[in-house]
Amino acid sequence: GLVGSEMCIRDSTIRRKVFDVIANKGNFGATADEVAELLALSPFTVRPRVTELYKQDKIERKDKRKNASNRSAFVYVVSKAHINDMLTNKGV
Repeated sequence: GLVGSEMCIRDSTIRRKVFDVIANKGNFGATADEVAELLALSPFTVRPRVTELYKQDKIERKDKRKNASNRSAFVYVVSKAHINDMLTNKGV
């Protein structure tokens, strides 16, 4: 069971980092591959975390742009819902 929980901790740490990268990119956003490159992680590690954040409504798809492999990739930005949550939670 330990291995599972360690993976879980690692995943949530990576998810946090992925979110921070996307948040730092502001309106420009980032694709999963761009996040992976910035964090020096494999896209295979980063993509599932991006998907989780998307399903949690913390990030949203903005548009698409070509990634390094010249394929069209979704650009993610922090979701309006998440920004509203943060403002609400801070009592603003």
